[in-house]
Amino acid sequence: YIYVENSNVGNAAQNPLDFVAVQYGHLLGNKFHDGGDWCAYLKGGSAYFTIEGNEFTNCFVGGFTAGQGTGLEYMTSPWIHHEAYDLKFVNNVVHDVTGAAVGVNGGYNILFAYNTFYRVGTRSHAIEVVYGLRSCDAGHEADCRRRVNEGGWGREGSGEEPIGNRNVTIVDNVLLN
Repeated sequence: YIYVENSNVGNAAQNPLDFVAVQYGHLLGNKFHDGGDWCAYLKGGSAYFTIEGNEFTNCFVGGFTAGQGTGLEYMTSPWIHHEAYDLKFVNNVVHDVTGAAVGVNGGYNILFAYNTFYRVGTRSHAIEVVYGLRSCDAGHEADCRRRVNEGGWGREGSGEEPIGNRNVTIVDNVLLN
C-alpha cells in the first residue's frame, strides 16, 4: 500500500520511480521527470495501482512502463507470474521522452486510456508492448528455486525467461508527434 500524490520526483541517473513487488496503491497528480531510463515503472509483480493525472517528461528510455525485467528472487507470492498486474494508467500526459510514451513488458490486465502523448519516440517507437524478462541473480539460486517450486515463472539459474502479456487495452489516447 503505497500512495504517491502531488509530488515532484526527478533528476535521477536512472528511474525517478521504480517499484518492485509493490501491491495496492496509486500515483496521483505527480510530475516524474529527468531520468536516464524510464520516468517510472511498476514491475516485479507490482499490482493493483491507479496511475492518474500525472506528467511524465524528459526521460531517456520512456515515460511509464507496466513491467520490465526482474530477478525472480525479489518477487512475492502470489504475484510470481507476470511483471505487473491490474494497472490503470489513465488521464496522464507524457511528453519529451526519446523512447516510448508507455510500455507493457510482461503485464496482465493493463489499461492505457484517455492519455495524451506528444514529442515521444524520437529515437524509436511511441508505444511498446513486448515481452518482459525474468532472471535469477547470481547468489540467489535457492530463492529462485523456492519461487519456481511455488509455480513462479522464471529460472533457478542463469539466463532470462521471456514473460508474455495478457489482457492489454490501449484505448482513447491522443498521440501527437
